[in-house]
Amino acid sequence: MRFLRVISRLPFWFWYGVSDVLAFLAYRVVRYRRNVVEENLHRAFPEKSDAERQRITKDFYRNLGDVIVESLKTISISPEALRRRVRPVNPELLLDPLARGEGVLVMTSHQCNWEWLLLGSSLFLAPYPILAVYRPLHNQFFDELMQQIRGRFGATPTPDRRLLREVATLRNQPFVTAMVADQAPAPEHGYWTHFLHQETAFFRGSDRIAQAAGLRVLFTRMVRVGRGHYEISFTPIAAPPYNQEEPSQILDRYVEEAEAAIRATPADWLWSHKRWKHRRPEGMPITRTA
Repeated sequence: MRFLRVISRLPFWFWYGVSDVLAFLAYRVVRYRRNVVEENLHRAFPEKSDAERQRITKDFYRNLGDVIVESLKTISISPEALRRRVRPVNPELLLDPLARGEGVLVMTSHQCNWEWLLLGSSLFLAPYPILAVYRPLHNQFFDELMQQIRGRFGATPTPDRRLLREVATLRNQPFVTAMVADQAPAPEHGYWTHFLHQETAFFRGSDRIAQAAGLRVLFTRMVRVGRGHYEISFTPIAAPPYNQEEPSQILDRYVEEAEAAIRATPADWLWSHKRWKHRRPEGMPITRTA
């Protein structure tokens, strides 16, 4: 960890040079998950030409390299430097309900640099408690590293299995639960809907927690406005009181916003993830037309 902290202090121009090399190696030489990326793009954007999808593929690897080196820089980046690089566009949509004493669930996707999204938001949300939901990694070193990075500016990394317990302890005060909600659950336990032209399963935890705790729900979109510079904006998804007869309303709105963000800047999403490796079990209901 000490070695990583030392090298993370090297300047951004150096690390973006490293990023260019990583992108070239991943795309041209190692072909890191190249088949997965190209297949995902072909299925998600059948209306695009081969040339358009190829351009998205190249841009994706370049952006992935940037996310890797920016995450490493996060080990030592100062709050002032991060504020210059991550700018909230409409933070009042999050700050106003907190000021009224409400709890808020913020949902996002693996778009742009989701690590900087959390840390940049942590800076303007202080001193409100932030539960940063994550799934623990099998590798203890990297799991501890991710916890240290995500908790640098006040957020509390919270394993998904402990989320309900932690939410219960904060229920009578304003707080934020932050969740990257586009990961794939076990097919038999997911909420199935159409996403990017494909039958896709989503975790059910977000809608259940919001309804159980009476949380207002926002979608957060991150946009790359320059290399190493981002803007984040918030969009209302749902607010209590909730209609218990429509348990999917939160997830349906989340899927709509996540897909719109991906279509706007497709190269910024995490296409190397095997998002559609599962098939919907026979008899499992599905919502939202393709």
